[in-house]
Amino acid sequence: MEKTKQRNDFIAFLNAMENVHADKFNPAYKSRYSSLSEILKSVKEVAKDYNLAVRQLCSYADGVTTVSTMIIHADGGHLDGVSVSAKTESMNPQQLGSALTYLRRHSLQIACGISVDNDDDANVASKVSVPNVAWWQMIPVDVREASLKFIVSKGWLKDGQKFDDVSASVQDTISSQLPKFIKAVREFEANSKK
Repeated sequence: MEKTKQRNDFIAFLNAMENVHADKFNPAYKSRYSSLSEILKSVKEVAKDYNLAVRQLCSYADGVTTVSTMIIHADGGHLDGVSVSAKTESMNPQQLGSALTYLRRHSLQIACGISVDNDDDANVASKVSVPNVAWWQMIPVDVREASLKFIVSKGWLKDGQKFDDVSASVQDTISSQLPKFIKAVREFEANSKK
């Protein structure tokens, strides 16, 4: 009886899962994607209705990082895990963090049988030529000058440096939170004029 309930919950969960909204923008590829938090939120909201939880584990061997995702049932059963790997041997900590997030997103999507409503990661795999867009070009023109001053005020740049001198980790932070960044710049600009 217990196995039948678990199987029914797993089937109902997989059927109830819907594709996830693309809530982030990748300026390098001019494509939208779903953040890990958006995917987790969507999965967890449905999983709890079927006595399920998500478990993700990370391992590293021979220069390759692997993330495994398993869906577990409150009664102890589980769906077979899905593992996704990437070569991470020469990555710095920021690159490794990005790779882990990427692996977690894709492992979770595969385990739950879902897709993103507008995911264009295939550009990389299919070697589609994508124009090289600087990260700062996503900042609206009317606040670019103030953005540079704001970045200097935060100590992320020195006077006279340009957007291209911003560290990769700061670029990632700004790009992933662009609306918040723009709002903070506008407030900074308004306060500077007082």
